[in-house]
Amino acid sequence: MDFVTKKISGRKFLKFETKIFDIVCAQKLISKTKNKTCALDCTNIECFKDTKTLEIIIRNNIALCCASTQLIQQVSLMCSKNFPKIFMSTDDFIADKRMLVKRRFRLV
Repeated sequence: MDFVTKKISGRKFLKFETKIFDIVCAQKLISKTKNKTCALDCTNIECFKDTKTLEIIIRNNIALCCASTQLIQQVSLMCSKNFPKIFMSTDDFIADKRMLVKRRFRLV
């Protein structure tokens, strides 16, 4: 469960080396950020384990960057009320533009 921290233009990015992001990773993320503006680089992450993990991310205003389309679909299906900030790239997070909005999916 190793992660790399980098700081670009006063914004903090955390990149985990795990494929499944679970509640233990989320707690490490929260302890490392300490209420600063930060983003989770999702290039290595394939899925979130459960909704509690996403609730922690949403509650602490952590943005997601560089997420795959499958990960974005999983997040939109798992989050019913709130939706985390998802940016297409790290440059978009730094400039605070091109943020994805929640799409409403219905299971038929």
